[in-house]
Amino acid sequence: MSWEKRETTEGVGIGDGENQRKEAGGLLAAIKTVDGQDGTFQVYEFVQQDGETLAVFGSAAIDRNMEPMYVGRFIKFVYQGMGKTKAGRDFKMIDVLVWDEGKDGLLEVMKTWPRLMEIRGNVTKAALVEAFDAPPDALSKDDTSDLPF
Repeated sequence: MSWEKRETTEGVGIGDGENQRKEAGGLLAAIKTVDGQDGTFQVYEFVQQDGETLAVFGSAAIDRNMEPMYVGRFIKFVYQGMGKTKAGRDFKMIDVLVWDEGKDGLLEVMKTWPRLMEIRGNVTKAALVEAFDAPPDALSKDDTSDLPF
């Protein structure tokens, strides 16, 4: 086994401005909270089909529609233009699309996506660690006399 250096190829925002993309997504590898000069913000790390990592900066429209349980899923952000709040403030309208595996399964290209099993394996381990910080007392006993079968 050897060390493999992973680097994020770029950080982008969603929108129609300079250095922004109207669409971005891929296999969601991580959601990170980053300290910036104006406070904290979310960064979504996606594995692309070529194996490179793309960092996408969060926004109010994205952050309120994302969940930690989406790590390991295929996600796409799509910029729909600008909207106005009731108070008259401009905001970006961004759709957050999550691939529905229960309905459609994985496409063949998704099944061979770089790092798919690695990321999904980490999600499973993380969920187990969170669910069982310490094993229940019943799991630490060797005595099987209280089993119902």
